[in-house]
Amino acid sequence: MLPSWLRTINKTLLFFFFILVLVLIYAFALTISDNLASVWIPVELKGLQVLSENYQLEGSVDRRFIHDSLWLPLKQKKAVYLGDTLWVRGGSRMTLVVPPDTKVELEENTLVRLQFFQNKLLIVLKKGEVHVKAKKEVMMQVGESKTQEPIKEGRVGVVPKEQQMGMPAANGDAEDTSAKNPDQPGLHIDSEEDLKPEELGLKKFPYPVSKTVFLHFGRGQILVLPLKQCEKSCRLKIRQGSEVKAERKFNKGMTPFARVDLNLTSNGQWSWVLEDSKDFEGQFEIQPMTSENFQRALKDQKNIEILEQVQK
Repeated sequence: MLPSWLRTINKTLLFFFFILVLVLIYAFALTISDNLASVWIPVELKGLQVLSENYQLEGSVDRRFIHDSLWLPLKQKKAVYLGDTLWVRGGSRMTLVVPPDTKVELEENTLVRLQFFQNKLLIVLKKGEVHVKAKKEVMMQVGESKTQEPIKEGRVGVVPKEQQMGMPAANGDAEDTSAKNPDQPGLHIDSEEDLKPEELGLKKFPYPVSKTVFLHFGRGQILVLPLKQCEKSCRLKIRQGSEVKAERKFNKGMTPFARVDLNLTSNGQWSWVLEDSKDFEGQFEIQPMTSENFQRALKDQKNIEILEQVQK
């Protein structure tokens, strides 16, 4: 018979072995969790038309089949079907070739549905940005606006309506020119605590990039982010044409930014200047969403940002 102290040691070792087995099982479950849905959940593919089997993934992309509410991870060598909705997660990217010769690049944080309309590929862009290069025209639609525009080559981004409306008003020390003159575009320069983390995290600096055209349906809001942080006490000036619309000083380490509320007088050329350790500047344009403005921006090789239509 084993001594009591040896039996105690055996029990202790058995306990730790049991804990180790549980940890290993948990780690294994986490490792394969991304594959569980696609392996264990039956998916009905009957009647679906293959859109493309030629694509490259970097990172994580989820897919939702047409007439289905279930999101599943898209795996390499699995076909993309007509009507699929694709969600390219943060830090990810996808390049898709639709036969015979249409190349579609989806950037991170992009939500898009791919279908056909009048025998042409229709890209329904709900969020993010898409780069298109095609020999024959494809159609581009923003959200559920029901407005399609032809495109052969260019970059189109969309600002979802939930990122435009419900923004905080300007703080007391910010200069709000719209309060002085209701005929002027509403423009707010707010303090950093009013900047939502998701707004800061999803933007590339400066935002908007140069040669950007914002196309709108009459309402919306544009967020201007020149720099992630001021290196010293800095000053941001916003102009429409040659007229200074607002300016404000930001403390060292703060994120300088401004919000432009759109109305009928917002259209035209805008620019910003940030006075910091070194000066930064940028320009952008605001125009109504019309076929003429969309095609002109494509022809001029502008970066197109379409503000999803906001219901009044």
